Amino acid sequence: MTDKSFANELQTALSRPDADDLARHIQMYYDHYKAGLPEWSDEDSDALEAIMDASLDDPDKTLAYVMLAAAKYDDANFLGYVACGPLENLLVQPPAEIIERVVSEARKMARLGWMLSIPFRHALAPEALEAIKPFLVDADKEPLPPRPWA
Repeated sequence: MTDKSFANELQTALSRPDADDLARHIQMYYDHYKAGLPEWSDEDSDALEAIMDASLDDPDKTLAYVMLAAAKYDDANFLGYVACGPLENLLVQPPAEIIERVVSEARKMARLGWMLSIPFRHALAPEALEAIKPFLVDADKEPLPPRPWA
């Protein structure tokens, strides 16, 4: 990550040199989800692989993907899909800095708290689960909070 300071994780994501690629990838991830999760085509495999690879070994990029999805889409089912995929993977073995950034953003954005409520809790690192507990809701009963940037 750069040494610049940003007010929120969306600004951080949008300031990345690869922000346009990440936005294109998350759009393809959405399109793939809306199409019923068909077998990957050659056309979309690079984008889908980039998201999957990042969620396993690049916490900064994964958080950027999560924030781009949260900022762009009002589809609760899709955001649940993002929460159970990249967001959950991010919190399986997160660096302490990522936990701090997620908690800081969840304090400001109810939508992220809603998304944090969806992953399997037993899959998350104990320290991550403990840190996010104050932000968890019953996502089955609570509607998706609005985008604060809309």
